[in-house]
Amino acid sequence: MKDPGIELQTKYASLLSDITYGGVSVPFYDVVPLEAEYPHIKVGERTLIDRSNKTSFGMEVTLGLRVIDRFPANYGSRTSVYSISGDIKERIRKITNRMKLTSFNVVTSVVDNEVMIEELTDTYFYFRNEIRFRHIIEDVGRGYLTYNGDDILYNGDKIAFKRYA
Repeated sequence: MKDPGIELQTKYASLLSDITYGGVSVPFYDVVPLEAEYPHIKVGERTLIDRSNKTSFGMEVTLGLRVIDRFPANYGSRTSVYSISGDIKERIRKITNRMKLTSFNVVTSVVDNEVMIEELTDTYFYFRNEIRFRHIIEDVGRGYLTYNGDDILYNGDKIAFKRYA
């Protein structure tokens, strides 16, 4: 079973890289730089559960995103964070035109959970919306399985048996 992490995060980056708010581009960060722009989107935690069976390699993957905006202390609004989060959900959760990866079939993409967090520091007021997406993903690459002494070639769309004499 291959790991879909790089392909999935790369796809997220391409789907979310042109989001704007108030006419300004919203940066997409893997690692937030010291002089980050606000608002921005940051990749969060990822989980993977193996859901393989006798005939296919599959997995359930969650990937978190954080939408963060910052204001001077005692000032601000959630509007930017809600608006950007709405754009993200529209792009990731497409049902009629599912997310396409090169080596994987993304069967479903749903919002697993979403949490709005406020944080007040000495200098800033932060609004952070944490969204976790859940994906059911199938590995469509070539692979060999063994069943009753037979090698089974799986190439993503059909299974072929090869018996050795």
